[in-house]
Amino acid sequence: MVAILGIEHNVLSDAPFIGAVIIAKECLHNCTNCINEHLKKKKPIKRNVLSIIGEVLDNQLNEGIILAGLEWTYDPDGLRELVNVAIEQNLQVMIYTYMEEEQFKQQFNDIYQLPIWVKFGEYKEELKTYDNIQFGVRLASSNQYIKFLGKNN
Repeated sequence: MVAILGIEHNVLSDAPFIGAVIIAKECLHNCTNCINEHLKKKKPIKRNVLSIIGEVLDNQLNEGIILAGLEWTYDPDGLRELVNVAIEQNLQVMIYTYMEEEQFKQQFNDIYQLPIWVKFGEYKEELKTYDNIQFGVRLASSNQYIKFLGKNN
């Protein structure tokens, strides 16, 4: 079972594919002007990972999952389970994290070896930008970047 705040289908702008955003249950960062602050007021619901991925697959436009909204690294077991089941079901995966790449690699080396997309870097108000576009995704601050991972990292 994984606690989530919801699922948003057919998202076009948060990954290099059309995906379902699966919203993490929490974030302990207090980024100035966080665009997801409103999500922190929602109540988490527990769901079976297979039912979450099943719902994603039932929507024919979804090509993958986007683990975002809040911070999935605070739920490492749920993160790993969702990533692995999604890959088993031939779905693409995108993870949003505040972590820098080396920190993510140290804590999630098993995931770092998988063929997935990761957006690295905490939102920083003082680095806010409108022109940091990578793989068709507009990132909120200039310190952030997207990388496709895999065994060659």
